[in-house]
Amino acid sequence: MGPVRVLGVRAPSMGVDHMKTFSCTFSGHYPVGACAVIVAIDEQQAELDMRNALEGGNLDRYQDLTFVEIDTTEPHVHVLLDGDY
Repeated sequence: MGPVRVLGVRAPSMGVDHMKTFSCTFSGHYPVGACAVIVAIDEQQAELDMRNALEGGNLDRYQDLTFVEIDTTEPHVHVLLDGDY
């Protein structure tokens, strides 16, 4: 099984030992909540990668995005979308 591709875009490897994990909410193709999980060196890189992925998926790359860093040092559940709109 190969790497997961979000909206068909795979960011280049940054050659670092530790990456951070972020969730990002955005407006997708339909008028419901959408989100992605991004692994990047920092939030700025996560935003750049996400905006490129949005553009690659024919979505608005200039929309407001909300990023939350996901703590990967402890086991837990990070609910991305629970259907409560």
